[in-house]
Amino acid sequence: MMLVMGSVYSYSVFRVPIERYYDVSSALSGIPYMLSLFFYALFMGISGKIMEKTPHFKVMVYGSLFIASGWLVAYLGKSFLVLSLGYGVLIGTGIGLIYGIPLTVITNRFPNKKGLYLGLVLLGFGLSPFITAPLMQTLVESLGIHMTFLTMSASTLVVLLALSLFYRHSRNPDIHFEMTLASLLKKKSYWMLYGLFFIGTFIGLSVIGFSSSYIYTVHGYTLEEAAFFVSLFAVFNGLGRVLYGGLSDRFSTSTTMTLSFGTLVFGTGLVLAFPESVFVFIISFSILWLNLGGWLAIAPVATSNLFGKEAYSRNYGVLFSAYGISALLGVFISGVLVDAFDSYQAVFWMFFALSVSGLILTGLFRRHITSQ
Repeated sequence: MMLVMGSVYSYSVFRVPIERYYDVSSALSGIPYMLSLFFYALFMGISGKIMEKTPHFKVMVYGSLFIASGWLVAYLGKSFLVLSLGYGVLIGTGIGLIYGIPLTVITNRFPNKKGLYLGLVLLGFGLSPFITAPLMQTLVESLGIHMTFLTMSASTLVVLLALSLFYRHSRNPDIHFEMTLASLLKKKSYWMLYGLFFIGTFIGLSVIGFSSSYIYTVHGYTLEEAAFFVSLFAVFNGLGRVLYGGLSDRFSTSTTMTLSFGTLVFGTGLVLAFPESVFVFIISFSILWLNLGGWLAIAPVATSNLFGKEAYSRNYGVLFSAYGISALLGVFISGVLVDAFDSYQAVFWMFFALSVSGLILTGLFRRHITSQ
């Protein structure tokens, strides 16, 4: 299920064809992708509340129908607004409804190694572009973007509904809230974690959104070759979930965060120092994709460890709104900067500054949670 839903990360394959077909700028062409991630994050929080009373199987069926209908609307709509509604609002809503269910099940069943097992499950979502990016690129070349949307609608409906059947007997845990949501939101540590998660995902989601067009415009590769690079980086996105999930089991949350932001400083600094180097581009983008996957493993483990597993789906669902906000702001601001400067250098200066800020905030976070 994660593999199918993770195809949303392959959006950069559509980006140049969308700019050509709808005659929109780089900033505007990112709107369907950032809307999809925003509604995905929004409905992660709503799904956490729904799962308290609704069987997992029903929620998964609803989510599957939303995703399939989103691809269908994208196919039917010949305007950019309708495309944004389908790819953005509907697909994002469906993913948000389903995404948290496997994570909740894993957190409750494997409390001692939840980081590793969460990483393994999330591997499917992060690794998805490795398969779906070249597949979609092939479909776009042979069928066009709209027939590709229709193909995705039919295939995702069949696969997701079939896999939902495995959750027919999955039971909702008995939830006893030790801490109300209002009291949770008063905790400084929760908001510090929120800010760290925002920074980590802001960088990663922005890079994922423009990777294909960056390879095409900066290094002169064809769109087919760009799709290959996207699939390569997807491997690192998937591995980041397993790597950082395992590290979160072994080391403290703040230690794992420090490693993440340290490597982000290194990766963004490389691009700034050697903007013309293809070798540096491959190394740095691998690091950036790896760390997005890492934060999607670090954040749920930190939420469970710091605020309890009893209300995990609710607490992480609210925290996940940071992902949605970072998707909206990251993709839009990056597109505006590219249009304004006709270069990606300003974008990477922003990423570098954010990475350094993340390191500083992690130090403050460490001091705060150890003093409690």
